[in-house]
Amino acid sequence: MQERPADMKVDETVEKMLDLAVKLDDAARILVHYFLAAAAEEAAEEAKPWIQSAADAGADVTLEVRVVSFADDGLARSSDEAKIARETLRSKIRKLEIFADLAASHAADLRVKNDLLTDEADVAEPEEE
Repeated sequence: MQERPADMKVDETVEKMLDLAVKLDDAARILVHYFLAAAAEEAAEEAKPWIQSAADAGADVTLEVRVVSFADDGLARSSDEAKIARETLRSKIRKLEIFADLAASHAADLRVKNDLLTDEADVAEPEEE
């Protein structure tokens, strides 16, 4: 994200909302990436028998083998790569926890608004006896 110019004044509330929007965007990207990777891994597993059959039939499956291998080797890492992966995962976990907290807080706000609207509707339309 591009930083705003130092001489530009922004209301603290606006700045907080923009910061939350960026955090929400980060968390959404993490979730999208996760589901795309999970789908790719599942597709790779399902493709293995087909690739084997094509190879047995003499087809050139070099590209397909590389794609499946890439999907399968996602967790095979050296210790340095594992350390970086753990740090990345911790960062993703923090971002998702912020997302969950924001979502829960917003849901609570919406429940309060819903309750207020329900109470107002009950006052506007008294029960008939």
